[in-house]
Amino acid sequence: YSKSVTLFLTARRMRGFIARLVYLIKSVQQTNRRQREASSSPGPVGDTVSPLAEFMEEMRKFKASMASEMASLRLDIDEGQVERLLKETSKTKTQELDVIEGLLSTKLSDEKWREKVGNGEFLFGDLSKHTKDIADANNRFSTGQYRRGHPYQRRENFFDRVRLKKDGSYRMILNLKSFNEFVKHRHFKMDTLDAAVKMMKPNCYMASIDLTDAYYMVPVHAADQKFLKFEFLGRLYQYTCLPNGLSSAPRIFTKLLKPVYSTLHSMGHMSSGYIDDSYLQGDTPAECSRNISATKTLVTELGFIPHPKKSVTVPTQILVFLGFILNSINMTVSPTQEKIDKTVAACKLLLAKAATTIQQVAEVIGLLVSNFPGVEYGPLHYRELEMAKSAALTLACGVYGAKMTLTDRCKHELEWWITNLPNSTRKIIHGKPFAIIQSDASTQGWGAVREGTSTGGRWSTIEQQAHINVLELKAAFFALKSLCVNDRDGHIHLQLDNTTAVAYLNKMGGTQSRPLNQLAVEIWQWCIERNIWISATHIAGKVNVEADRMSRVFHDKNEWKLNKQTFQNILTKFPSLEVDLFASRVNFQLAQYVAWRPDPGCIAVDAFTLNWDTKMFYAFPPFSLVPRCLQKILQDQASGVLIAPFWPTQAWFPQLLQLLFDQPWILAPSTNLLQHPVQLISHPLAKTLRLMVCPVSGIASRQMTFQKKLQISLCHLGEQVPRNNIPPTSKSGWTFVVKGRLLVIHQQ
Repeated sequence: YSKSVTLFLTARRMRGFIARLVYLIKSVQQTNRRQREASSSPGPVGDTVSPLAEFMEEMRKFKASMASEMASLRLDIDEGQVERLLKETSKTKTQELDVIEGLLSTKLSDEKWREKVGNGEFLFGDLSKHTKDIADANNRFSTGQYRRGHPYQRRENFFDRVRLKKDGSYRMILNLKSFNEFVKHRHFKMDTLDAAVKMMKPNCYMASIDLTDAYYMVPVHAADQKFLKFEFLGRLYQYTCLPNGLSSAPRIFTKLLKPVYSTLHSMGHMSSGYIDDSYLQGDTPAECSRNISATKTLVTELGFIPHPKKSVTVPTQILVFLGFILNSINMTVSPTQEKIDKTVAACKLLLAKAATTIQQVAEVIGLLVSNFPGVEYGPLHYRELEMAKSAALTLACGVYGAKMTLTDRCKHELEWWITNLPNSTRKIIHGKPFAIIQSDASTQGWGAVREGTSTGGRWSTIEQQAHINVLELKAAFFALKSLCVNDRDGHIHLQLDNTTAVAYLNKMGGTQSRPLNQLAVEIWQWCIERNIWISATHIAGKVNVEADRMSRVFHDKNEWKLNKQTFQNILTKFPSLEVDLFASRVNFQLAQYVAWRPDPGCIAVDAFTLNWDTKMFYAFPPFSLVPRCLQKILQDQASGVLIAPFWPTQAWFPQLLQLLFDQPWILAPSTNLLQHPVQLISHPLAKTLRLMVCPVSGIASRQMTFQKKLQISLCHLGEQVPRNNIPPTSKSGWTFVVKGRLLVIHQQ
């Protein structure tokens, strides 16, 4: 073992080195076995360094720096921390041994062992298996995996736990929790299931090789074996090889196998390893078979033993690997039935409890997270549990045994897993994006661009108070709702210049910010309803020019909005109004509205492209569009309420009166009548502007029905009017003639 191996040794030399190392280990084990047989009582632990020393001397010639690491596996202990502990708690050699051994392993009497078994803390079916464990321990002792240690005094220790394997045997786990605190942590990267999934191709063939007792093939330096002791049924044992439970063990074994996979890769084989499990792949059955043969041959030559039952040595397109079903036909990943049953049972058990501990919630969360590789939308449904657990742990000052209560949101998440996990799967490939959207946000507004089509708008006064990260994520949401409102089934790619927003989108939420998490969940739920998959990447702000411009430059001089009370009076008289034809997300009066450009909340864009006769409309258009609106009403024979300026001098005014189907009225000038919803300023003509509420219809019969209710005008065109006669229209302009009838318009 050494991190220098992958840096200084070629794959060929490393293969030879490991083969010789395994040979020497076996020689040492045979020598020690003969020594034990020659002696009637166990003696001190033997020193296994001598045979290896000669071998390491040869290696020292290749690279001097490898000698200290390759003499045999040393436990990378923080000696300074140990020395500080000894100074504080020890004064004699006996006390030093007591302190060091207190960090190690365990003393567990036969009575306590049976008690643990009876409580179900170990995965034994019954006490009869206790005999098998004794036999298994004796077997490992005879093969040199354990060695009897010195029976000197020490304090309370930790016990050796066991876990039942699928093949019926047991995996011994040495509890080194306290000792691991003294082992230096070194960052390293290892392949996981994700590495295998990313290698998969459509219709490829796969296989896997599992190594039997892989850790036990790695020796531990004799000087460090004392740190790996445990007592079982009154006897003291110590590991001579790498144990399960040592925090550095995964890194050690991963680094050890790096040259193995390097050799296989150089031979053209596609493979990936997760500790003792290997994933093998080939485009054809023959190619996959060659990969299997080469891998088995190499690991066998190095002294490892492929597991005959757990290994899959026949090329297949559906492979069970690391608890998941990899399907290259459908290109999906699914959890195994065993994994599903275990997770669902844990969720049901947690839901059934009136009160639970933080530890139990944390264990269930761990199970949920372990299913993510095979559950498409799993990350959306666990963060309420995670945040509730973190809050409870803070209140309990880090005590996992403290009680906590599940909120309704937490229960809802557990119910989701119970319902959806049995049928869950995850697509490996989501296809090429059919749309690429850039979005951006400023403290004033938001902007978005999709293939030349741009949109944007201001934030409301409440939205402006939010954190910029929230605004960036909301801008992305508005971009989707504005530019992809009619899209279904596919992949949309978002480009943002905010890394936090990108992370929350790709990870389907987070636990650092509840507002961001809730917003991310809303975005994904919107996409799920439309069967849309989204991905996000970060782009530099200097590249995101158009979206940035749309978030700062606004064309909202016509974003005026009627006073809420005034509109409520209109709605009281005409409760059947359904759609606001000229609005935006900041000034709409009805839930269904049509915007003049892409808008996150609108049902459509550009009212003049729609048919107006489908719904009773409310229209408050820019004043310059009033004549076009009248023409559209006639064309579509639509009915609704039109808000127009009371300007009798305009050419369109008589036509407006002819389209009335009910009594109109005038809104008196007021500074509160017409305001900008974001800038909170009054209309520049507020003091003099009169607006008219006009119930209009393009249906002639409705017009005639209303006109018949009006009084007949006795003044005929062309006749001379007597001097003292009442004029047909008042000088104030509030009385008008429509089709020979008098129309009186009142102000309210």
